[in-house]
Amino acid sequence: MNVLRSLILLAVLGPSCFVVVATERLPDRSSATLDDTATALAQRIDEHIDARLQAEHVAKSPAATDEEFVRRAYLDLHGVVPTVEQASSFFADRSRDKRATLIDKLLADPRFAAHLADLWDDYLMPAADDLRSQRQLFRAWLEAAFQTKPWDQIAVELITAAGQRDKDPVVSYLLKGRETLTPAETTDLVSQYFLGVRLNCAQCHDHPFTDWKRSDYWGMAAFFTQFQYTDRRLQKSGKILDDPNVALDKLDESSRLRTLKFPKGDEWSSDGTPHRQAFARWLTARDNPYFARAAVNRIWAQLFGRGLVEPVDDMHEGNEPSHPELLADLSAALVAADYDLRAIYRAVCSSAVYQRTSMPSDGNERDALLLSHMRMKLLTPEQLYESLSVALPPSGPVKGGRRGGDPRDEFVGFFRSEGEADPTAYTRGIPQTLRMMNSDQWWSPRQESAAIRGIVGDAATEEQAVDRLYLRVLSRRPTEQERGVLQEFFRAHPGSRDEAYAELLWSLVNCGEFSTNH
Repeated sequence: MNVLRSLILLAVLGPSCFVVVATERLPDRSSATLDDTATALAQRIDEHIDARLQAEHVAKSPAATDEEFVRRAYLDLHGVVPTVEQASSFFADRSRDKRATLIDKLLADPRFAAHLADLWDDYLMPAADDLRSQRQLFRAWLEAAFQTKPWDQIAVELITAAGQRDKDPVVSYLLKGRETLTPAETTDLVSQYFLGVRLNCAQCHDHPFTDWKRSDYWGMAAFFTQFQYTDRRLQKSGKILDDPNVALDKLDESSRLRTLKFPKGDEWSSDGTPHRQAFARWLTARDNPYFARAAVNRIWAQLFGRGLVEPVDDMHEGNEPSHPELLADLSAALVAADYDLRAIYRAVCSSAVYQRTSMPSDGNERDALLLSHMRMKLLTPEQLYESLSVALPPSGPVKGGRRGGDPRDEFVGFFRSEGEADPTAYTRGIPQTLRMMNSDQWWSPRQESAAIRGIVGDAATEEQAVDRLYLRVLSRRPTEQERGVLQEFFRAHPGSRDEAYAELLWSLVNCGEFSTNH
């Protein structure tokens, strides 16, 4: 394809391609599709958010259009843009409760569990090339777990993971190469993702800004001294197991506290229960003040680009939630739902807050906290790969990874940022931009014409062809303004329509609208 002409077209269409007309169409929550609990919680969410907006005199943006909503829902719940057929079916549905119906459909589909597996794989596993096969097994375990198990059971199985890596892949996140994580490393990971706190600040001394004590840190670390990695010479046959004979002086420095102690809680005297099991039992107890709060805060951050407490892993008395009563309501709802994460996703996605447009209105342009409008989020590497696989021809990737590995893993690794990046900030640089514009991973130049004909199909007119390309990439049809720009482009560049359509396709997948969840 003509790269220069593609760049010109991208510049003409604009760096973002955003042309979304919002109309006030609030979701209908009277439908039987949503159960009473989800309906009540969605209403409380709206009440909490709207009360703060009213108190701060910040105007609300109107509801998202169907085009905005269907793309957002698929990306947030399945990690991929909708297909043309899925989007068209939603647009054609005239029922008042079609948004509620779609939410239920997405939550019941196995793709929901696969998307959660992507998210938690990123949280728990380090980004290292030599862990690819290990990571794939772990991700498959997560996907199966999210499909059938509540969050407390998944957490227990993660924290008490034992067995051989090739037979029990749940242990993989506790390993780095052929070694286990240290008690301190495990404490940092567990506190960050299951308690929502950065307990490592109390590793060497009492936390300077909160009431976390050094005894909290090392009391928790003591629960992770019993698991060992055996037979280290054989990478696939090594095991993680709990060894009751490991003394608490396994911790590195003799001066550190070694009393088994729950964070901000009581000391625990061993009764023969493996230490990790005892900790998991404490963590997932219904009255634990941290576990449910940490979970719902992460769900909120995933859906809105910012937690009710931000950063999401720094929840403490000095870092107040933006909406304290809402956080308490969501936490109580998760416990009442027996830790079924779908209950929280269903209620939040059914709220008017979630279903607002991302387009700001007069007076709320600078709001980044109160949710007067939806915040735009950069697609994760996994979302980007899956969405490219939908937007580009159905033949799928034509090349594997650069080292002969899985093409998805290689792509995700190339686009992954170090640590947890701000989802509302564009963090990709020139290498990622060039790869998006020049990669032949999805089709080779020789396949271009056939691939484009596969997308455009039997479109009788140029307008129909353009509609199909827009629906495929952006889940919407072009605006009248965009149609005018494209008509001028086609007139100025006569010749093969396949080539022109290919340039339009690549311009759309490289524009800001495609690479963001809005």
